[in-house]
Amino acid sequence: KFVFKQKLMTCKKLLKQSEEYRKNVCQKTRKFNGYQPASIECPKTCSIISNECKPPTEAPVIQPTRAPITLPTSDPASPPTTSCIDDAKGFFLLKVKKKGEDKLPYGKVQSCEWLADREDKDDICSKYNAYHQGLAYEGDTDWETTDLPEGIYGPPHTMCQDSCNSCYCYEKGNSKWFKELKNDNLDRAVIKDCDYLTGRDEDDQKKQCEKTGTWKGYPPASVACPRTCAIVNSECDLQKTNSPTLSPISHPGIDYLGCFADEKDTRALPEYMGRVKNIEACTVKCMEYTYFGMQKNRQCWCGDDGYDRYGVTDGCDCYGKHIGNLKQCVYTHE
Repeated sequence: KFVFKQKLMTCKKLLKQSEEYRKNVCQKTRKFNGYQPASIECPKTCSIISNECKPPTEAPVIQPTRAPITLPTSDPASPPTTSCIDDAKGFFLLKVKKKGEDKLPYGKVQSCEWLADREDKDDICSKYNAYHQGLAYEGDTDWETTDLPEGIYGPPHTMCQDSCNSCYCYEKGNSKWFKELKNDNLDRAVIKDCDYLTGRDEDDQKKQCEKTGTWKGYPPASVACPRTCAIVNSECDLQKTNSPTLSPISHPGIDYLGCFADEKDTRALPEYMGRVKNIEACTVKCMEYTYFGMQKNRQCWCGDDGYDRYGVTDGCDCYGKHIGNLKQCVYTHE
């Protein structure tokens, strides 16, 4: 297969086309997402424009001189390195833009040095989560004169761990990972985030966390969501809430109060806000209330008092799919 106008075509199909059409296709030199032009993949058919029909003496794919992202090659469930540094030579992805007459995708990237001194770096680290495999250009420079290599460019938290505070076992709800191809189409994939994975049952979590496949830079779940995937790797295991005094994970702007009992007839926190993805979402829904809690299958409840009327209990699984029946993890705003 070769690429022509960002679509895949086979040599067999090309051979059936008119001579003029074949000449046009064989003269194209653009590569796309690792696929070669027709002149490389179909040398016999493309001899129409060249008398030579032999493989190129050099590898046609130019590998990047520095890899913007390093992904594991063997055990994807291994925890990230404990070092916490910004990659001085690496670039992270902001967005993908189509450039030129051929509308080829270019990644707009920036460096960790650019990020480090920005006042909005926390927002940038949180917002951008996509990956791009291919051509890229830096910031405000001209994309046509870029000297950046083709490669894989990913989110800021993968490259700028110091600036993004994204060190050992870092995981955020909107981190992206590769689930599977759509209908075995190499150009289409199912991409999910860690919030999706957290909401699956234990069997499906194990299934997804044991996968090792990647797609155009998107890592497997075990790399993007190491804490959730502690189900297959104990190195990043969460501290489950068995005490009313310890919070499993600290959240900016949120104080964890503990695991408390509840009653069905008269709720400790009376205002039900529906099911939510995570505690941050519940915080937003309960912004006008003093206390908020999550129980059962991530039900969010709010109230101004009485959260402890039925006393302290234990066994809350604050980050599990089923937090607890008539027991809830309770928080307040800092």
